[in-house]
Amino acid sequence: MPDELLHSELFGHKRGACTGAISDRLGLFAAADGSTVFLDEIGDVLPAFQVSLLRLLQDGEVKPLGSHLTKHCNVRIIAATNPRLKDLI
Repeated sequence: MPDELLHSELFGHKRGACTGAISDRLGLFAAADGSTVFLDEIGDVLPAFQVSLLRLLQDGEVKPLGSHLTKHCNVRIIAATNPRLKDLI
């Protein structure tokens, strides 16, 4: 999945932020506020996505694409990947 589409699906976007963004989208993390999200193949995400994910894990904040505002959400993350992450370091 392209990084921009992944970011849009998980963090949301503002209208016009990217191709096909015809309206504002909440994003999975904001929609799952107070719940759990499972991320599979987390070892394959790009470093730019990891920065946004780290902000969520540390501060509980998500920033939709095209927005200058952050939203607070409380989400439990469960992540998995096939390769051993220790071997990838």
